Amino acid sequence: MQNHGHFSVLQTADGSPSLRGETEPMHHLGGAYSETQYIYGEALRRLAEHKELVSWNVLVVGLGLGYIELLSVAEALKHQKKIHLLTYEIEAELVDLFIHWLKGDVENKVYDQMLNFFKEDYPAYDLKKELFEIYLQGEWEIRGALDSSSLPSPKYQLILFDAFSGKTTPNLWTEDFLNVFLMKTVGSSLPAVFSTYACTGVLKRVLHQAGFKVEKRMGFLGKRNSTLAYKEVLNSQH
Repeated sequence: MQNHGHFSVLQTADGSPSLRGETEPMHHLGGAYSETQYIYGEALRRLAEHKELVSWNVLVVGLGLGYIELLSVAEALKHQKKIHLLTYEIEAELVDLFIHWLKGDVENKVYDQMLNFFKEDYPAYDLKKELFEIYLQGEWEIRGALDSSSLPSPKYQLILFDAFSGKTTPNLWTEDFLNVFLMKTVGSSLPAVFSTYACTGVLKRVLHQAGFKVEKRMGFLGKRNSTLAYKEVLNSQH
């Protein structure tokens, strides 16, 4: 098993790489890329149904290997949308490794292997170059630890919540935090989509209170239910 910083690299069943921290892997062992497409690709494509949106404001909790960021750019290009990304990642080492790879400063076989999966589904785009350009233009912001004091202004139409589980990051899954998180990130006059691999009673209750409709959705490859929720805004001009 090779290392990626202080994380261990895992090969998942679909051939795509993942990472394991001290407590848990970042993806289902059945397929890191496949799970990303199932949980977060569906949310991006649901947002794309809002043809009136000229640009997408996407908030990602958890950079990891950068699957979600690459997928977000891929879908934005596919649907001819401008995109603004905000990512929270507590592990500064993961951010540094990924940005240096995007820039071309270093070679990294793990990222290259991951990128090959995107090339199969999005062959028309150089996603590595596109994501780095967005970063240079200031349209991709990366912050550290996520907490109530680090939340942005409420303008995000898509929340891709890929934090570690409640056992590892319990502070991110409490009812109090989730209430504040949604209140401070989701614009009241915008349609919005929320997606995560988890499904808890607390999360569903908070989403309902924030005006989201929660769909019952199977988890990836036999996992318990995942969460896909959406908030419609009639006659939106955004």
